[in-house]
Amino acid sequence: MKNKFLTLTAIFASLVLFTSCGGKEPTPPPPSGLTSLTVTIDKYTLLDTSADSFNFTATGDDGVDYTATAEFFVNGTKISGHSFPAAGNQGNHTVYARVGNVQSPPRAFLVIGEDYEFQLITLSASTLMPQAGVGVNFTAIGKERGTPNTHDISNLITLFVNGTSVGNVSSYTFPAAGTYSVYAKFGPVSSNTLTVKAVSELPSAFVHKVLIEDLTGTGCSFCPAVLYGIEQVRERTDKVLAAAIHANIPTADPWNLTSAGPWKTYFGSSAPNPRINRLYPKSLSEWKGTGQNMDLNQPIDLVLPSCKYGIAISSTLGASSGTIDVTYFFGEAVPNAKCLVYVLEDNLIYNQANAYTGPTGLYGGTNPIVNFVHKDVVRASVTNIMGNAIPAANSTAGATYSVNLTSTYTSSNVANLKVMAALLDANGQVLNVQEAPANTTKDFEVK
Repeated sequence: MKNKFLTLTAIFASLVLFTSCGGKEPTPPPPSGLTSLTVTIDKYTLLDTSADSFNFTATGDDGVDYTATAEFFVNGTKISGHSFPAAGNQGNHTVYARVGNVQSPPRAFLVIGEDYEFQLITLSASTLMPQAGVGVNFTAIGKERGTPNTHDISNLITLFVNGTSVGNVSSYTFPAAGTYSVYAKFGPVSSNTLTVKAVSELPSAFVHKVLIEDLTGTGCSFCPAVLYGIEQVRERTDKVLAAAIHANIPTADPWNLTSAGPWKTYFGSSAPNPRINRLYPKSLSEWKGTGQNMDLNQPIDLVLPSCKYGIAISSTLGASSGTIDVTYFFGEAVPNAKCLVYVLEDNLIYNQANAYTGPTGLYGGTNPIVNFVHKDVVRASVTNIMGNAIPAANSTAGATYSVNLTSTYTSSNVANLKVMAALLDANGQVLNVQEAPANTTKDFEVK
């Protein structure tokens, strides 16, 4: 009897010890292979009068959808399930998810009243050159007044096509080939206007051009060989374009391009340094030549009969600043594509050092070449000189990417300015390049 009592006492004591010391259960470890988590939201902005909800999804870096088992926290408080109602919840919110001890970065969403007013609405399109009868998706980003905060309000906008409302939609199918103007409104605020050129059939090929970039300088005595080589190439084809990067420091140059540093770091800082199409690996991009004779066939042989990528350019440039619109069309997808935009100027007069002197020398064989006419001088690299990233959604097959850029520069004569735009692949190689005189519009050159 005594042993039985002692056994019951021991069991009771262990139960008391377990319940008193258990406390909060430890966080279970994450599933094997899960190291990070991402939250997505089906929409980022709703009206507080809406009966709709924000729906959250949690995906792991292991490719597994953890939505059903993850914990979701809105504004730091755990919620039931994986949705959050808009009604009665006006304001800025954040959501994150947790699986085991793995927590996602927070994502922001917004609930607004019908009288809410954004300072600015930026409208973009999945393509600006769709095939008639095929839907185009539009994205509208609203900027809060007085803050840097922006919100995707695509599901709240009213879309206007040629000045007429087509309803509270973020997609539209253009019924026939033609040029359309499209903008969006939310409340009293209107977005920028997009020009959409619907076509009966998408182009399959565009004119292809090749780019020679020349690191040069007025004090570079061996640079005239490259300048002369470019002139000779131009006599043979109009499909090879040139950009003269004057950054031969420490030699003084009136057109020094201060933003050329990354280019010089990658390709080399000694002039002359002519590079063709930024070919990869970079050893392939060097334009070869012997003495004052460049290999003219090297760039010309790179011109293709056609290519899958089109470039359209429009600009409004003054003496020291202006705006540039460039649109890229992707006949094929280009993962990790980049865009490059220059402002160039022709007919700049300055003495040029010249090592090729004497009766058989270049440009009369004098040193310096007095009042040499410099062309294709890069006055500004409007994008990063190594290119700006193009969003992945805008570089898929059939997509277009349109970018509006503002640039400042110094020019001698606006009439001699021109805009150059190039499309680069993931390795930085030039897939196609185009140029247009300032204050003109150059459409896609369809083959």
